[in-house]
Amino acid sequence: MRLDTLLSRGVVCFDGGFGSQLTARAVPFACAEALNLTRPDAVRAIHHDYVRAGAQVVETNTLGANPIRLRAHGLAEDAARIVGAAVEHARQAGAPCVACSMGTTAEFLAPVGTLSFEEATACFAAPARAAAEAGADFLLTETLTDLAEARAMWAAAREAGLPFAASFAFTETGRTLGGNPPEACALSAWAMGARMVGVNCVADGAQVCDIVRRMRAVCPLPVVAQPNAGLPERVDGALRYRVGPEEFVAMQQDALAAGAAAVGGCCGTTPEHIRRLAQAVRGLPAPAPGGDGCTRICGPRGCLTLAEAQARCETMALDALDVSDAPAVLLDMRGASPQEAAAGMEEALLLLRQPLLLRADDAQTLDAALRIYPGVAAVDAPFAPGWGAVRI
Repeated sequence: MRLDTLLSRGVVCFDGGFGSQLTARAVPFACAEALNLTRPDAVRAIHHDYVRAGAQVVETNTLGANPIRLRAHGLAEDAARIVGAAVEHARQAGAPCVACSMGTTAEFLAPVGTLSFEEATACFAAPARAAAEAGADFLLTETLTDLAEARAMWAAAREAGLPFAASFAFTETGRTLGGNPPEACALSAWAMGARMVGVNCVADGAQVCDIVRRMRAVCPLPVVAQPNAGLPERVDGALRYRVGPEEFVAMQQDALAAGAAAVGGCCGTTPEHIRRLAQAVRGLPAPAPGGDGCTRICGPRGCLTLAEAQARCETMALDALDVSDAPAVLLDMRGASPQEAAAGMEEALLLLRQPLLLRADDAQTLDAALRIYPGVAAVDAPFAPGWGAVRI
């Protein structure tokens, strides 16, 4: 069933934790994703229990099923086969809607790390295509920690023709590990064509509610909240999560009050958590779309309304980048080649923290810069921009 169809009917209930369920059920594994091939019975049993509990969306056991993550287990060439099998297991368990889970490579993209945008996109392309071919209803890019890598995932999803949603993990600072605030995460996902945005793998219920509110303030996309069952602690040698089903449902009621359109669980949540949650949300109408109607642009570390950005930006030539105190920066890329634009954008992301406006006179040059820009840029050009940019 399509995610859009479920959302049109009311609040949607996702499933809960998978890796923590494997541990609780004493299923031995070195690589959880490999179990799709070696222990399909164990994988299907967890999915089945979540479906029986009332989950409308079931996530596949594929969080780390990309070639870079699988390389450590000698399974880099098996990413597509693992994803295809995982989607089939969720279907066989009776999942009403199958979300193919896609997590990070655990590496940073350039200029912070060494992985290029094109290398990252190629890494995610095979599992995205496999998910589409296997019949997944959508791709859930989740536990996202950096907008640059998230954008590569979304590019792979778009190229595979698969609808996608985006869920981010945030630190205690209220930002992702890559320094991205909730507003920039929501705006970037929306601009790239996501069907839903949200937060997962966060233990603090109050923080989850704050993130939901902040995303809804700038973006009309439905927001999903999938927190952990609190923080884990070791009891009698075993790992136990602190938040039980009743307290978890109360936490999620707060997220619904903040405007969440879908709820579910992440680490430590069980079929019983989801059973109680599904009962609590059954029949609840979907919230009205969020957003205040203002057009905004954003960089990886902040956002501004378009009017603010235009009024208070500083203009820089692509070959003369410098640190600026202005709230926004306009990069003049006229006369640059696509290769120069891409290299200049990487340097700009290293030097500048502000949202960017781009001025260009060549469509290919602009496309090369926008493709790797982890945000929503404003564009001054005689042609329509791509990649979710806003035209001035």
